Amino acid sequence: TGEVWQGVPITDATQAPYQRINGATFQIGTISSWSPIVINGKVCFLGTNPNGQICAYVMNGFTPQRVSTYAAESAWNTVAATSAYSYGYTEEGHTFWVVHVADQCWAMDLNTGMWHQRAAWSGSAFTVYPTYYHTFIAEFGSGKHITGGPLDGKLYQSSVNIYDDNGSNIKWLRGCPYLYVKGYRLFFSALYLEMETGTVASGAAPDVTRDYSDDRGKTYVNPQTATLGTHDQTAIRLKWPSNGSSGQGRVFRFYGVGKSKVAMVDSYVDMEVGATS
Repeated sequence: TGEVWQGVPITDATQAPYQRINGATFQIGTISSWSPIVINGKVCFLGTNPNGQICAYVMNGFTPQRVSTYAAESAWNTVAATSAYSYGYTEEGHTFWVVHVADQCWAMDLNTGMWHQRAAWSGSAFTVYPTYYHTFIAEFGSGKHITGGPLDGKLYQSSVNIYDDNGSNIKWLRGCPYLYVKGYRLFFSALYLEMETGTVASGAAPDVTRDYSDDRGKTYVNPQTATLGTHDQTAIRLKWPSNGSSGQGRVFRFYGVGKSKVAMVDSYVDMEVGATS
């Protein structure tokens, strides 16, 4: 459960400095003492109610408002979530709420309401994201975000302008919405990914890989690459000219591995609807 307390004037030595506001209670409580955090003046926390479902909440006055998605909640409720940690930070005008639940790390952009997952890359698989804590040091030049955690005992500088993970490659992965039209066969010709190109500082051009799933995201097949271009090749357009067909619907996915900037804008595909499969 949750309660709201407020400071009150002290009139004698026996009086408590904080008292509960009568009626300002709710049947939702935090799942972990390290979960609640104040971001931009609002309390954010992972909580649960008497029904047991874990959700993310942001306080609107004295009322918790659910801000998590069904996908995030499904993931949280399959693990032991009693050790949840969270922190917040603002960068380039966007404020993020970062939540660690067991070995998962999720982040919400409070400006857009969108969630994504974060992880480290071992070179062959995604592993636990190591930053559990954050502080902003304004005195470091123009200011620096310093993060760390109990996994390795190290401190890191985090920034959207740093394109490696402590010297190692970063892997990114973005899935697209499910394409489905009443069970009709779908035919895909050209697929385009609009993103910034020519961002690599030097050396070989990074690749972006496109694969897809025709079994509703269970397995992904047919990986094909397109180049992001070498340094200053900013006019390159990422295109996959032929993408087959599907009778069950299609999920496209993009990913890459490297140490260069990744800035995606939009994606679209030329699609025709055929007869019922």
